Amino acid sequence: MKPMHRLYAGIATLLLAAAPAFAFVPTAPTLENKAYLVVDFDSGKVLAESNANARVAPASLTKMMTSYLVEQALATGRMKETDPVFVSEYAWCRGTSKESCMYLPLNSQASVIDMLRGVIIQSGNDASKALAEHMAGNEPAFAELMNKEAARLGMKGSHFVNATGLPDPNHYTTAYDMAILARAIVRDS
Repeated sequence: MKPMHRLYAGIATLLLAAAPAFAFVPTAPTLENKAYLVVDFDSGKVLAESNANARVAPASLTKMMTSYLVEQALATGRMKETDPVFVSEYAWCRGTSKESCMYLPLNSQASVIDMLRGVIIQSGNDASKALAEHMAGNEPAFAELMNKEAARLGMKGSHFVNATGLPDPNHYTTAYDMAILARAIVRDS
């Protein structure tokens, strides 16, 4: 190494040794979303956000809570993966393309685990409604369970009226609350 290069290398080493340790943190992206929140899973530290407490319609993100309740019932033994779930006329999708469905036949049955897969993979409204009826008797009673669980988790800006996310003025959440739920799903399920 040439003497001048050794000098530069020595200066660089001294500067690095004397400089405070820091991590490069990029600026938050500019997105067109109404609201978002990025949280470190382990610490809960907010890494980026925009309108995180703004009330928004959760749409199919509602199924995060639906699946969480089913997963917790499975984890505690209140339900088994093999339990049959009935597809009532209320839960049944009528073959329209207006809803995301598994298209389970009317009056058929599928196991809890297959219904859960239908919720998570297919975003099936029919599976969500059938599971809601299976767990609570009807969808409004299941929505009460959803709201109790949301309160227990600390989701203060959320209110659920159905298991699917179909629009309703009284069905809402926040990006902050969905981050709480996402962390609970990863931690508990």
